[in-house]
Amino acid sequence: MKAKRPNQRKLGLNKFERLADLAQLCDRLFGLLPADPLEFLRSRMSMTDDAAPRWVREVTRGDFDVIPENLNWNNAAPLGGLVDGYRILEMKDETAEPFLTRQRSVFVQTGHWSGDAVDLWVTLFLELRADRMAPTISRTASAISIRSAGSCVAHS
Repeated sequence: MKAKRPNQRKLGLNKFERLADLAQLCDRLFGLLPADPLEFLRSRMSMTDDAAPRWVREVTRGDFDVIPENLNWNNAAPLGGLVDGYRILEMKDETAEPFLTRQRSVFVQTGHWSGDAVDLWVTLFLELRADRMAPTISRTASAISIRSAGSCVAHS
């Protein structure tokens, strides 16, 4: 017969949250740890589209120099889809709408996207999602120079 253990509690399964992977567990346990932006991005990239161009697979392995020179709004979707921008913003204690509004405002004022590689990649992710949800709305994003953002990411 088992001895009774005082202070032992039973927790129902509804008290737990299912996490996607070990990276998400680390994020929950430790938060957003200081790291080089490109190393952080490399750790968060996932390749889910087998039909994606070869250069996209190389980017997921950390070779940012393979980002094409002719990258533009029409062919940047595979690049933007390599990270989960919502999850990255969650780790930074930010939400999509204010972050994207701030990024667009700086772009309108200066003609350049601001931030480090992580911010630029999240901006691309969000702009592509916004375009997918409302492609007929004319937005600042239609004037994006994706290559300049990709270049900033590649050379950060």
